[in-house]
Amino acid sequence: MSIFGRKKVSFMTEKQSAREKNKKFITVFAVGAVFVLALSLIAILNKNDFNFRAALGGDTETRADGQENAVEAIASNSDKIYFLWVASKDRSAMRFMWLVRVQMPEGKFSICTIKPTSILTIDGKGVTFEDVYEKSGEKELVAAMEAYSGLKIDKYIGATDENFKALVNYLGGVQIEVPEQIEYKSEEFNAILVKGRQNMKGDTLFRYLRYLGATEYEGTRSQSKVFGEFLENVFSEKYIEKRTNIFSKISNSMTTSISIVDFSSHDIDVRALMENGIGSIDIVSIPSELTKG
Repeated sequence: MSIFGRKKVSFMTEKQSAREKNKKFITVFAVGAVFVLALSLIAILNKNDFNFRAALGGDTETRADGQENAVEAIASNSDKIYFLWVASKDRSAMRFMWLVRVQMPEGKFSICTIKPTSILTIDGKGVTFEDVYEKSGEKELVAAMEAYSGLKIDKYIGATDENFKALVNYLGGVQIEVPEQIEYKSEEFNAILVKGRQNMKGDTLFRYLRYLGATEYEGTRSQSKVFGEFLENVFSEKYIEKRTNIFSKISNSMTTSISIVDFSSHDIDVRALMENGIGSIDIVSIPSELTKG
């Protein structure tokens, strides 16, 4: 636009021009630095499952985090039945099956081991759980367990032999009490253990559970007791910060009806159990006893 017929012209000294160029350079540099920092932060958080504490080092607790802990330690009121099993990858051999009732906020666990060779009647025919799983898969297995036990199963987790061992190894092993020294050899497997409390890795725990089922008169109760010790190891304070990673490993490698939404909605209970430990564990012989108390 012109004023009195002349164009308005602005003049700048060389110093002013240099300052303007510096300002533009600093602005562009700052924007670029912020962009690179944002990408780096996203990459770091992604490696740590978007866990801010883990991304920052995992050791420093702020006051806000302490307040969060206090809130999350208050468990909800819930009463659920879980079905867990371990079987060979080709489903031809089922190793272990457990029904576990979890009552919160008491942290009360009730465990019943079911023999995979137990007989149930389907369409007028006697079959085993092992038969059902091999021929029909997990959905029919869960339906068969509900019919056999008379219980409504809320959620289930099924693992192969190797998945189960891998989870135990991921935890760094679990502390299990062995009442007597064991030297067992068979065509299928060997189990050699010393008496006392020891840290068992996946393969050792797997063999020990198989040994209990194969040799003891009340092998199922012994398996329930050892599985209870396994659960006490899992719900331990040392795994609080890894609980999301543990669930991710289970959901990515095992057969489960527990979704990420389910896990998130019950994270308050998981954290409370890990902070305070399991309140009590009852071992029962038959599924109907799970509903008592």
